[in-house]
Amino acid sequence: MKDLANVVKSLQLEEHYLMVHSLGSLPGARYAAQYQDKVKGLFMIEPIPEGFPHWVRVGTFDEDGVEQGQKRRNGWENINVLKDRLETNKQTKKWSREVLEDILKYETEVDSDGHVSIKWHPSVYNIEEMRKDTFSLLEESPNITSPTLLMVCDDNPLVASHFNLIAEKIPNIKYVIVNGLGHAIYMEEPDLIADYAASFFLDGKLPNED
Repeated sequence: MKDLANVVKSLQLEEHYLMVHSLGSLPGARYAAQYQDKVKGLFMIEPIPEGFPHWVRVGTFDEDGVEQGQKRRNGWENINVLKDRLETNKQTKKWSREVLEDILKYETEVDSDGHVSIKWHPSVYNIEEMRKDTFSLLEESPNITSPTLLMVCDDNPLVASHFNLIAEKIPNIKYVIVNGLGHAIYMEEPDLIADYAASFFLDGKLPNED
């Protein structure tokens, strides 16, 4: 959250909008709750609703905080191997062709020997921070007073247990459940996200809402 606040400060932003996805919801929701006077609107896409329990669910830790050895790969023999992986992986094969091409062209680093890595910083997955993360979107929700759009997928297993309750607690919310899309909605349907963001941020409405 401090990093986000520092970016806003360095850009000398006054009131502004905030759109976050997945893990970005952890600092984003905290920021929106603390800087209520600055955030004109918050759009959360498939947010992670809590800290440590999330990492238990995905197998990073057991319930006692013991690391389970889950590793995130970030290295491929060449660009064609990465391209094949993106086109066949259960999640990324659903992404739009334009998105896949942009990743291969702009979001990779290629060594002199052709070895390819994705441009992401390993500090994003800081094991010690993840183990101690007590964030709860459910607890933070009443403090998020900005107009908020929450979008989740219909097959997200946390809809009933978490997101329906979160939607009840955020004071000024529009809650959308989309069908047939995966966690990275904006990678599959970027135009859908653009339409919702423009309509919500500029008009306070959902697309086609009277």
